[in-house]
Amino acid sequence: MGPDLHRLAARVAWWDTPAHTVSRLDDFLARVMTLGTWDDVNAIEAFYGASRLRQALQSASRRRGSPADATPDVSTFEPRLDILPPAQRRLWNEFRGAI
Repeated sequence: MGPDLHRLAARVAWWDTPAHTVSRLDDFLARVMTLGTWDDVNAIEAFYGASRLRQALQSASRRRGSPADATPDVSTFEPRLDILPPAQRRLWNEFRGAI
C-alpha cells in the first residue's frame, strides 16, 4: 500500500485541490520533497523510487506557485519607516547600506 497521496497533496499545496495537485506529478513530488516531513519524503521514495524523485526535481517548474515559494527582493522593498520606532529606523538604514 502506498502513501496517502491526497493527504500529502492537501498539506503541501493547501491552496489547490488534492486531485489537481497529484495530477501534476513532478510538481507534487517536488513539493513533498520541499515542504513535507522526512517521513513523507521516505514514503514517496519507497512508492515511486529514487530515480522518479530525481526526475521530478529535474523537470518541476522553478516556481511551483506556492505563496511560500515567493522570495521577496529586499533590494526593492520599501518599508513604512514612519511607523517604525527610532531604533528600528536606524537599524533599517544600516541594513539597507549592506545590501
